[in-house]
Amino acid sequence: MRLIELTSNKTSFKTVKFNRTGISLVIGSRKDQSHGEDDSRSYNGVGKSLLIEIIHFCLGSSANASFRQHLPDWEFTLRFEVGKKPYTASRSTDKQGNITLNGETLKLKAFNELLGKLCFHFPDWGGSQLSFRSLLPRFIRRSKADYNDPKITSSDREPYTILLRNLFLLGIDISLVETKYLLRTRQSELELFERNFKNDPFIREYYTGNKDASLQAKHLEEQIARFEGDLAQFAVAEDYYQIEKEANDLTARLRLLKNKKAVVENALSNVQKSLETRSDIPREKILAVYGELERAFRAETLKHLQEVEAFHSQLLTNRIARLGQERMKLETERKTLESEIYQLNQSVDAKLGYLADKRALDQYAAVSAQLSDLRAKLHKLQDYQHLLHKSREDAASIRIKLAEENIKTNAYLDETSNERELRLEAFSSLAKRFYPDAPAGITLQNNLGDNKTRYDFDVRIEADGSDGINAVKLFCYDLAVLTSQQNHEIAFVFHDSRLFSDIDPRQRAVLFQTANSLSSHEGLQYIATVNQDQLDALQTDLSPKEFDELLGRTVLRLQDDGPESKLLGVQVDMHYQ
Repeated sequence: MRLIELTSNKTSFKTVKFNRTGISLVIGSRKDQSHGEDDSRSYNGVGKSLLIEIIHFCLGSSANASFRQHLPDWEFTLRFEVGKKPYTASRSTDKQGNITLNGETLKLKAFNELLGKLCFHFPDWGGSQLSFRSLLPRFIRRSKADYNDPKITSSDREPYTILLRNLFLLGIDISLVETKYLLRTRQSELELFERNFKNDPFIREYYTGNKDASLQAKHLEEQIARFEGDLAQFAVAEDYYQIEKEANDLTARLRLLKNKKAVVENALSNVQKSLETRSDIPREKILAVYGELERAFRAETLKHLQEVEAFHSQLLTNRIARLGQERMKLETERKTLESEIYQLNQSVDAKLGYLADKRALDQYAAVSAQLSDLRAKLHKLQDYQHLLHKSREDAASIRIKLAEENIKTNAYLDETSNERELRLEAFSSLAKRFYPDAPAGITLQNNLGDNKTRYDFDVRIEADGSDGINAVKLFCYDLAVLTSQQNHEIAFVFHDSRLFSDIDPRQRAVLFQTANSLSSHEGLQYIATVNQDQLDALQTDLSPKEFDELLGRTVLRLQDDGPESKLLGVQVDMHYQ
């Protein structure tokens, strides 16, 4: 990707035409030099940092609320090339979800995916943290935080992405980086899972009832076996309750008959006793009584003794006859009751015999429900045991794989040592231009620790500490990534003026000379926003010709003497950091 031109639909905007190769300077100057040089914290300067933000805006950055609020109806257009093919990207501040690319309107996601395929050679096997938007800030750093460490940009979120993206752009195999990250991530998940699974009271209560899983499982298996045996012998009678009701009714009737029979038998016993009892009155007693009656009554009023005796005899005969008849009647009734009782007993025994080995359907269902509940509990316990066992097996397997990856990484570093040193030599060669006596280089060591980082990766210049060393290190690193052209088609590096603030004039002169000569020789672009006083300080270290040649690479000059001299051509205050 090579930047060609940045324009806007507003005529006040200062069009920027970048030099096709070599250095392109965007110079900012102030009429009043009493202010500090760094105005990068807001857009209310002359527009140097705003220029970088607009380029990112045209290249698919996230929606910019300040643009929507302060620049309504604006549209920016960036012309660029990838390879030899020209592209034009236009984006409105009002409808920021779309970008028009070569006349075709694309959603932001589709636009970034397309540019990712055009500008980077992503591996087919993965690299989910590699994208156009995550890698572009390494070629055009946006924010102040992007200038603190050459390895890190504001798009990075963790050591893994920092390492992955840097090694990708340096042409170093990243499969080992991703493999360790995925293994360690999975290992951490398993460790957390087991801690939670074993110790979380809700999980334990759900799966085990907060009891020992192995003991509970054995107990449940025994209960299930018993219930299954019961159900296997369980004969279901659909008319169970009807037969049971009939048996109960018969039993109740039988009880009444037996009670009635007991009454009849008691009556028979009484009749028999009555028959066995002698009720004859001795003749002497009759005579004694009769004699007393004669003294009390006149003789003509009394019956003769023979008549009395005959009456008494007849009375006794009648009583015996009546009791005999009563006994015959009771015996007949008893036999009838005994017959009925026998028949009822037969019916009750038959019905109870039918029910003896059978159960009602709802009883069967109740037992089945209990069995299902026991099986569910056992299934939970088995799940609990299986999950823990599987988790521990996976954890052991991962530990083996991590050890294998350590060995594989050592082998890779040994086998690619010469090739890797040649590839990383670009950085140390550039650093020597600034610090010829200081050791400098990019180091890569196998990280054997229990972490997600495959390599200890660093960019170093071991010179005496100064504020400018980090800036030089960052410049050399970005130029090394650019010129190596590993896995990317980006043909420019764009630095903001904040990079040059802490570099002393002599090294700043070396920086611009290096940037111009290297980018021109390689057919690449080095674009920089710079303050006029940062350039003026170079005159003591550059010849007049060199200084004039450097100024001749200016593509835009911005001033603070009025809104019309600033990038937008109008006064707009937008704080974006």
